[in-house]
Amino acid sequence: MTMTPRSHLFVTILGAAALPLLAQTPMPLPNAPHAPADLPWPTDRVLTDAPGDGSIWAMTAAWKAGFDDHGAVFVPFLGSDVPSAPTTFTLRSVRAGDASVAVGDAMPQLDGQRVSFARGDVVERYDLRQAGIEQSFVFANLPNRGELQVEIAVQTALEHRLDGRDHCFVGAAGGTRYGGAIAIDARGERLPIVTAWTGEALRLTVPAAFVQSAELPLVIDPLIGTLWSLPTTTSAVALSSTDLAWDDSLQQFFVTYERAFSLTDHDVYVAWLDASMQPQGLLTIDFTSTCWSRPRVATLEAHDVGCVVAETSTGNVSPFNIAKRRFFGGVAPTTMPVQSLSAIGNIDRTTPDIGGDADPTGPSNFLMVFSYSDTTTGEGGMSGSTFNATGTEIAYAPLNNALGSELRPAVSKHCGAPGSPNAGWSIVYRHEVPGQITGCLMHSFVYRSGQKRTNPAVAVQVGPTTPNAGSDWDVSPPTTGSPANYMCVERRLDTATLLHKLHGHVFTDTGAAVLPSSQLLTSTNNRANPVVTTDGTRFVVANSTEFANNDHDVSVHTWALVGGVLDLHDFAVVSYSGDADVHPAVCAMTGTSHNDYGLAWIHQSGNQWSVQAQRYFGVESGGFTTRTTGCGGLNIFALGSTAIGDQFGIGLSGLGGLPGFLVGPPVTYTLPGCTGCTIGADQILLTGNQVVVTVPVDVGLVGAVLSFQGLQLLAGAGPCLGQFELSDTIDVRVR
Repeated sequence: MTMTPRSHLFVTILGAAALPLLAQTPMPLPNAPHAPADLPWPTDRVLTDAPGDGSIWAMTAAWKAGFDDHGAVFVPFLGSDVPSAPTTFTLRSVRAGDASVAVGDAMPQLDGQRVSFARGDVVERYDLRQAGIEQSFVFANLPNRGELQVEIAVQTALEHRLDGRDHCFVGAAGGTRYGGAIAIDARGERLPIVTAWTGEALRLTVPAAFVQSAELPLVIDPLIGTLWSLPTTTSAVALSSTDLAWDDSLQQFFVTYERAFSLTDHDVYVAWLDASMQPQGLLTIDFTSTCWSRPRVATLEAHDVGCVVAETSTGNVSPFNIAKRRFFGGVAPTTMPVQSLSAIGNIDRTTPDIGGDADPTGPSNFLMVFSYSDTTTGEGGMSGSTFNATGTEIAYAPLNNALGSELRPAVSKHCGAPGSPNAGWSIVYRHEVPGQITGCLMHSFVYRSGQKRTNPAVAVQVGPTTPNAGSDWDVSPPTTGSPANYMCVERRLDTATLLHKLHGHVFTDTGAAVLPSSQLLTSTNNRANPVVTTDGTRFVVANSTEFANNDHDVSVHTWALVGGVLDLHDFAVVSYSGDADVHPAVCAMTGTSHNDYGLAWIHQSGNQWSVQAQRYFGVESGGFTTRTTGCGGLNIFALGSTAIGDQFGIGLSGLGGLPGFLVGPPVTYTLPGCTGCTIGADQILLTGNQVVVTVPVDVGLVGAVLSFQGLQLLAGAGPCLGQFELSDTIDVRVR
């Protein structure tokens, strides 16, 4: 029987290397996909963070608070779609009788769940509770035992109201409650005390009689917490902007996402997950009063260091800048101080993205790219900053064209396989020229060193021009081999149907097209948020599909470049529910893994938002078909995955003689003189009761079929030629 070239190649490779590996027990199935995991919000503690500027921040689902040399600011959560309502408390003065108590300047110190200011004769403390921050003033010494008076300056745009003994600072959506204070001495004697409002300060007064009899230290103790009014907003914490990175040596995923604490203040977090995408913990990237948005994350494999970049602003309005924060992975990931770009006049810096390096040997760098624009002239461009694991910048270069603006650059998640001579990051961005109604996607390339490609030209057009108005796009890391291929996926408006559809572009590091721009999927629904990655061989594209206003599903498709076209190898849909699943992120598990990926996305059900994560196997397990060919009691079975880079096993049971296999292309013919016995495979005869095969990483093998049929030589009479038994035949199709 004539074999196809792919079958010849498959049999040659397997016969030379993989087939002699025998095992005595059946090999296990690959890990099966599990149900999506919700990334939990910690409820056993108050989150704390020290961003590196001397301040300390604390947060729960109901409030956030910041502490610096000016005092404490408390910000209640009142809804993601209303502005922030901060209230600042600053210790102004302390008097004991007719004497002033020295109140020295101090920086906050964090000890567990307590923030303290050592101010000479008084210690100002804030204990962090889920219900709020419990403020206290501790006096170990007093100059005399007269009336004790503490005055706290208050700065807020909210209106003051008195509610019994509590002082409330409120707006339309709610505000902050300053609870009635209590004086407590060392014996536990307690006295509710008067808290008065002066119009700009709170004055706490402990009567002289209590002070005279008190055993020191004496403590004044109010509680500051969130005050809600009738709900006028969604009062839900909206989430958005997921991104995902992988560290192979740590076997950890890192998911970053944006949490809208208010209309004017967004926060950024990183959750770390194990290889099966089960949540392990949460890192705070920023929850200060600075607004961080559109976070992106990448890792350096050689250093086990990750980095998040984001837009930053005050109040979520111009001027915008870019900040980055690195973190160490491992059993207990930790963050490093925030680093921000130096502000420049009227320049807005926006839409950053970041690429890392999957090379386990190093040296390796991050590449951060972003757009910029002059708020007075409207002129803009794009720049790239290459920096190492310590955060030190080693290269900075403009990446823009001579005329026009460069919008929303996307950069490869990492810069290629180890040792690749052309290893580097592909950057895809939209180029628009003022006055023109169409723009186009452009491609640039930056080497691992941070040097930009200048030959050929820096910018190469990807695909056709499209109407201005913007869309979404992403670009993959490079495939292995030379030249390396990159895939860009673009969401584009179809002017005939007014639907947004996905288009794919595959090109080399020089920008040379490998195949023409083409629509990836036919659909009667809008598709959005496309993202793309590669394991070095195939491409995986995820996107959200709109079925109704609040009904979006995340789908993921595996594509391979076969014979000059993109061939669909597998797909999956995250959810068929009526809820909204949007903003997917996808990342390949680099290293020794093939066809394994992580997925993360935002899930919204009514006013409930969560980040969900799940493993995706780039091709379906299995790939086995059984044909009835046997005679006798010999049974054959298969386990594992037939995808390139994966492993499968073929085994026999019901043994009573010397076992073996026929391996080769599928055939069907009966043996003369053997009634009911059919040969199902040809070419190779192997001995043993099991075969374990690692499928070579070669997309050209996809679709090839190899057949396995078991046999055994019997000491007594067998049904075939008086000596043999034959099993059924398993046809293995490479995925």
